[in-house]
Amino acid sequence: METIKSLSRLKVLMNELSKNLNCGESISLKLSSPQLLTQLPQMAMSVNLSFIDAEEVKDGFIVTLENRFGEKCLSGD
Repeated sequence: METIKSLSRLKVLMNELSKNLNCGESISLKLSSPQLLTQLPQMAMSVNLSFIDAEEVKDGFIVTLENRFGEKCLSGD
């Protein structure tokens, strides 16, 4: 699992996930800092992903996102 260490990488990844996750599909990501974690809910909502869960681990946070409202859900794919 890739560890996300920068806000710019997180933004790029969120856009990719929004376009590529199938409707109802979820994915876990690892974030390296609490600052990234605080940005995640707003970023997820801005690309129509749902922020499901966050778990603190030794060297960061594991977060779960799900596509419930993205393009593939609206188009029926």
